[in-house]
Amino acid sequence: MTALATSARGLRFLRRFMGNKAGAAAAEMALWFPVVGFLTLNVVDVAIYIYSKMQVETAAEQAVGLVRQVCNSSTLLPATYPTDHCSSTLSPQMASAAQQTTLGAGVTLGTLSEGYYCANASGALVAAGTLSSPSADCSAAVTGSTAKPGIYVNVQASYTYVPVFPGLSIMSYLSTSIQQTAWMRLQ
Repeated sequence: MTALATSARGLRFLRRFMGNKAGAAAAEMALWFPVVGFLTLNVVDVAIYIYSKMQVETAAEQAVGLVRQVCNSSTLLPATYPTDHCSSTLSPQMASAAQQTTLGAGVTLGTLSEGYYCANASGALVAAGTLSSPSADCSAAVTGSTAKPGIYVNVQASYTYVPVFPGLSIMSYLSTSIQQTAWMRLQ
């Protein structure tokens, strides 16, 4: 057999092989599956992280909501408040309220903070005194304001997020500590 015949036969085989479409879909799937799988894992992990963040916010709101419910009774406000405020004795009940979310006991609460605050022109709260030494009006905290400061409580809830796909998703390499602060005006 000559070299020319061998190369012609090889060329015909190559043309037949290149023209054969059998298995093309499987080959394309094998090439694209890792990319689609990686994107899907990341979407799932980010969605669960966002859901957890919303649950932490709900937990913080439930904790300060309990303070509002208990401390806003006529026996405590305004006659004996702040000399007999009840928020310092509510830590176990607040933790229980915060842990009613789907995150359960994974949610931890920081210490409850109370004080007199005034809202500035942009709506942000500015400290206007402590419970032991309240300010008569908001002029010291907000220029030109004659409004009376309100009693606010806030608490921070935190949760450590554990990625569903550790090492495979981008959430494994980002901060997994979720913290949310909730505020509530008592008076």
